[in-house]
Amino acid sequence: MYIQRDIERRIAELTRQFFVLILTGPRQVGKTTLLERVSQSAGDNRTVITLDDLEIRAFARTDPKGFLTAYPPPLLIDEVQYAPELFNYLKMEVDRRQTEGDYWLTGSQSYRLMQGVSESLAGRIGILQLGAMSQNELYNHFTDPGPSYTMLEAQSRADALDPPTRDEFIGRILKGGMPRVQVVDKLDLRVYFDSYVKSYLERDVRYLEPQVSSAGFLKFLHVVAARNTQLLNVEGIARDAQLSAYQTRAWLEILETLGIIYYVSSYSNNLLSRTVKAPKLYFFDTGLVCHLLEIHSVKALQVSQAFGALYENYLVNQLSLARTNSAVAGDVYYYRDYDAREIDWVEVDEESLHPIEIKATNNPSSHLARSFRVLDKGSVARGRGAVISMSSEVRALDSRTITLPAWCL
Repeated sequence: MYIQRDIERRIAELTRQFFVLILTGPRQVGKTTLLERVSQSAGDNRTVITLDDLEIRAFARTDPKGFLTAYPPPLLIDEVQYAPELFNYLKMEVDRRQTEGDYWLTGSQSYRLMQGVSESLAGRIGILQLGAMSQNELYNHFTDPGPSYTMLEAQSRADALDPPTRDEFIGRILKGGMPRVQVVDKLDLRVYFDSYVKSYLERDVRYLEPQVSSAGFLKFLHVVAARNTQLLNVEGIARDAQLSAYQTRAWLEILETLGIIYYVSSYSNNLLSRTVKAPKLYFFDTGLVCHLLEIHSVKALQVSQAFGALYENYLVNQLSLARTNSAVAGDVYYYRDYDAREIDWVEVDEESLHPIEIKATNNPSSHLARSFRVLDKGSVARGRGAVISMSSEVRALDSRTITLPAWCL
């Protein structure tokens, strides 16, 4: 079963604008399936080649010019980061042909991939990122994913949906958004995520660091999972994982390279001088974090000390996915200062800041938005904001802040 992805429209648009399109993201989020579906809809008879095949990979690395001759466009090259030798020859081909949409690429190792792109294909390539499946893709299907900050728009979204029960919503956090988890009935999540982690270790982590200790990296991964949604503390992770700070930084870079974790930076400007500078750490999929924390049921998640962090991680993922899937311009941050004022999410557009607080309460009150006022001291105007909660009600907390049900994103 195929589930339509919000990013499909952007793929079609960039294919018409660039000679090369690249879609990055973690393994098994559906990059190749998505592009094959878009290709079928367009009827372009695109050839699909994967560099996971070791023989084909060797061909691409040892004879990149011959490889591109053997597989003419329109062409989809899957896991292209395994053959960085292709990039210079792709540049020559697209400069010679000058045909939009000739080449689609996918890659699971974004840093190495982007390094090759920036050196060889700058100005010729459109870049998109695919994450795990969003709540909007799975349950809501709004054309414009993401939060609505006005009462009218937010109420309209809420009225269009059948609200899940509390257990059903917590089940969404437990399962996460990996496509196979969603489409396979009664999938054994323990087996799936255990295989997922082992696959990453053997195929991707070892590719980046051949001498890595499997046992040591697994322990490190569990330690990092226990710190999701927290400020990045390299020394604390190193201590708990019994690693050096240098090794910890290197392994965190691997997790970020592979799309397993990402960071949200702290918001600050020259008028907000007491802000904390460290980024916050998030996992791309809460189903994976639940597995790493040995949480395997809705009941176990409800009573877990990690519930608040996983709830926040899930909703920050939804906010992040809404932006990447729609290619929304602007930056996102969190805010925290040394006076204990904190805002979970701050969107910055061309005109203003939009603060969001995430709470698992059923009865959000106006005091949850008090910290928003600190942004009024900054150099960018504060716009409308929201408190996302477990309440099913949309209402105004003040003139610029509304409540949003967590299931409306």
